[in-house]
Amino acid sequence: MIRYLRSALPAMFARGSDEIAHPILVNSIPKAGTNLLLNIVLAIPNTNHLSDVGAAMACHDPQERLELVQKGVSQLEPGSVCTGHIPHTDAIACWLAEKRVKQVFIYRDPRDISVSLYHYIVREAEPRHAYYPLYERLSSDERLMAAIKGLGEGRFKHRLSKTSNLNIRINCGIFSPWLHDANTFAVRYEDLISTNRTTSLQTVRGMLRFLGLKVSSSMVSSIFDTGRDPGKSRTYRRGKPGAWKSEYSAEHIAAFREVAGDLLEQFGYAWD
Repeated sequence: MIRYLRSALPAMFARGSDEIAHPILVNSIPKAGTNLLLNIVLAIPNTNHLSDVGAAMACHDPQERLELVQKGVSQLEPGSVCTGHIPHTDAIACWLAEKRVKQVFIYRDPRDISVSLYHYIVREAEPRHAYYPLYERLSSDERLMAAIKGLGEGRFKHRLSKTSNLNIRINCGIFSPWLHDANTFAVRYEDLISTNRTTSLQTVRGMLRFLGLKVSSSMVSSIFDTGRDPGKSRTYRRGKPGAWKSEYSAEHIAAFREVAGDLLEQFGYAWD
């Protein structure tokens, strides 16, 4: 379950000409900064989190996935926020546009996603992750390799089950078309947590304008400072960009290149 905060900013953000005119979908690749983005979105005045369709990622049938999204999103009103890990299909993209749902999508370096994923699966917190039995018996190097290569049917196709987890290409690739969707504002995780505050504020400003808000510098700063607190998330571990460099061995790098090919280029990253 995704944790969130409700907006509590000064009265200068009261309802009026800056009122949100659309429902909002916060979509993400798992372990790409979902809760961070959600907290920032919910720092926008007059927004509230009403539903989650995270189960959409486990729907292998495109029609079932569409129906699940429709059920979770159709009752939203302007300012209502829905969350989910929703792979792209043309049908879902068209339906969201027809319903005037504004989507904000967050992505992250796939290598860091693989590291964050395996740590999350084997974390000590209860309840245990559904894939914990798959990873528990593996060493740390093997767990990271499993996050890269996948396990069971997930090594070859989009199949999530007690015996199957996706390889990194499928895990990220099923989301990549959202980067080019006209009704979607794509947020790069590294920009939100940048040590350069200007970069982070520019990202938030662009998102607010995409959502149809008139923005001022004080508004952008207040929303960013109120929402940016990864410590509020039970799923947060480190969140440091480039963490893969300290965990990837030469074998992991070779496996990523073999499995993912041009995945980094698709998302705008490079080997450095």
